[in-house]
Amino acid sequence: MMNITLDMIKDSFSERTFYRGLDYYENGYVIGPVILDNTLYARVIGTMETPYEVKAFIDNNEIDTKCSCPVGYKCKHAVALLLNWVHEPSSFTDSNKFITSLNSMSKYDENAEIIAFFTCGGCPGRRVYRLVKSVKKLGVDVIHLGSCMQMEDYPKCPHIDSIKKTIEDAGIRIVEGTHH
Repeated sequence: MMNITLDMIKDSFSERTFYRGLDYYENGYVIGPVILDNTLYARVIGTMETPYEVKAFIDNNEIDTKCSCPVGYKCKHAVALLLNWVHEPSSFTDSNKFITSLNSMSKYDENAEIIAFFTCGGCPGRRVYRLVKSVKKLGVDVIHLGSCMQMEDYPKCPHIDSIKKTIEDAGIRIVEGTHH
C-alpha cells in the first residue's frame, strides 16, 4: 500500500488549498474512493452539480494530481482525496484485489449462473449445512467460497475445513477466491 503522510500532502499543496481540501474531506465530500497500483481515484463534491473526477498518482514520494475541476491539478479536491487515504484507507476499494478476483473467476465458463449468495452465519458456520442442502435442490454444482474465508489480511476462519467438508460431502465442487 502507498505510504502517504500528512506532511507530504502539506508540502505538495499551498496552505490555502490544503485547508480548503481539509474542509472538503471533513465534510465527507469524497465519494467512491478507489486505489489501483499507485493511483487513487474518487469523485469529490464541489460547486458544480456533478462531482469532480479526481486522480492522485504517487511515485517516489512525489504527488501528481489531476481533476476535472477548472483548476485541473493540485486542487482542494485532490487534497480531500489524499486526506481520505491518510485517514480512512479501508474506505478505498482495492482494484488490485478485485482484478485478482476476476482472474480467479475465469474458472467458470460462459454458462455459469449465480443461483444464490449466502454467508456462513458466523462461527461456527452453523448455517452452512442447511443452506448447502437448499441450494443442492436447485442444481448447484459449484460453491465459490469468498469473503472473510479467503482474505489474506483477515483472521483465518477457524471452521473453514469443516465448512468445506460439509460442501464436499454434498457432492458440490468448491472454488476459492474473494471479491475483496
